[in-house]
Amino acid sequence: MSTSLMIDNWTLQDVEGLLSNGIGVDTVGEILISQDRQSHSFKDLPEGVLQIDALLTLLTNLICFDHLTVDSRFLYTWHQDHAQLLPLANLGVVVPQDYGNFGDDLNLLREAIVGELCVTPTLKSEITAIQAAWRHDKSQINPHLSALLWGGAGILARSHLSKTPYFGHPFRRRLLQETKLFPRQPSAVESVTTFIQDERTRMFRFRGLALSGSVAHVSMPPLAIRAIESADNIEQLLPAALNLRDQNAELRTWISEYQDALDEEDERRQLKYENVLRDISRALQAQYGANEAGGTGVSISTAFFKLDLPKSLLDRVRNSFGVRSTLCNLVLAPRGAKALEKLLAMLGEGKSLLGRDVLQGLQARYSVNPAAGA
Repeated sequence: MSTSLMIDNWTLQDVEGLLSNGIGVDTVGEILISQDRQSHSFKDLPEGVLQIDALLTLLTNLICFDHLTVDSRFLYTWHQDHAQLLPLANLGVVVPQDYGNFGDDLNLLREAIVGELCVTPTLKSEITAIQAAWRHDKSQINPHLSALLWGGAGILARSHLSKTPYFGHPFRRRLLQETKLFPRQPSAVESVTTFIQDERTRMFRFRGLALSGSVAHVSMPPLAIRAIESADNIEQLLPAALNLRDQNAELRTWISEYQDALDEEDERRQLKYENVLRDISRALQAQYGANEAGGTGVSISTAFFKLDLPKSLLDRVRNSFGVRSTLCNLVLAPRGAKALEKLLAMLGEGKSLLGRDVLQGLQARYSVNPAAGA
């Protein structure tokens, strides 16, 4: 079974713009919800922060998933002659889908999801005005908020009806964090990537407190870090990511089998994969000193001999091969601060004021604060 993820054409449009034209110079607004959930506002961010966020998540997803599906109606926003991302379409990594056959089911579900996304009275008021203006003369009085709410509801409806997990544009992900939508399908990729990020966060927090007090550190997605490290210039970045995709075929197969167990609700098989993640977690925490390695001996038997090995040594041996090794290496990947600086330099903004502003925004976005707890 292959694994698929639905993504936004909006994400690909932003990444295409970044790779083709460099970092944007505009300021963009990221939605914020008030603590009392009575109103919303927009926080100004450098456009480059959102562009690079979109790039990093795309690099990660094209390595972890067999296919990334998009709505064919909006392919034109990035799929053009000589586009930097054309190889993803030509290789079948990005796959356009026609969702027109969903008909009224899609429209009814989108209306319901719009209500779920309007988590404040102010959002409900604004979407009412947006819909009224559209019905009156097809005018768009707030295109950005319309793309967040109406466009976001539409792709969430497509995700639900097609039974394909969805990973949104950075703007939409921020809003989705504030909602309590209908339960999503279990995702093996999400379980694995969350495991990797949680383990990295735990490790950086523990080591940060132990070595330097409550100092925040950058923690970027490790697969994206590997791609950036492998490229010498921006033109090599996508080929480097595709090469990593080939190298991680075994990991994708393992994830696919884990997804099969989730889809079939096979608890025994699910435990098999979850136990691998737990074993790796315990071994890594012992390695960097977060807990005691323990002295329990475990026997390895063969037809010729039997050895009693300390559990810590056995963990190192088992985690040196195959998928276990891949997962361990991803958890132990560099934090990413140097990779961010290298990426900005490849984009021609390594020493510019624009590059400095974007770097500071990304450092805040990907920071791990030891004081937050392990």
